[in-house]
Amino acid sequence: MPDKYWMVYVEGKSAPTFKHPSLELARKEATRLLEAGIGNRAYVLETIECGEKGPVEWKVCGDVATDMPWWSINTSTSPVED
Repeated sequence: MPDKYWMVYVEGKSAPTFKHPSLELARKEATRLLEAGIGNRAYVLETIECGEKGPVEWKVCGDVATDMPWWSINTSTSPVED
């Protein structure tokens, strides 16, 4: 199973690049950025799925909350519609 990680996106700023190994560390970084006056809103982004090169195959990353209405734990079902 691929590694789960979290990233911080500050609205109106550059795309996130750092992978935080825990939700707590991502929240701490988001708080630090907001308290430093870098943006007005920060989002903590969590990995759910990842695709791998070759014939693309989607895999679940870590534990996924099954109470999300758009998510199926069956990895052959994507939450993104064509």
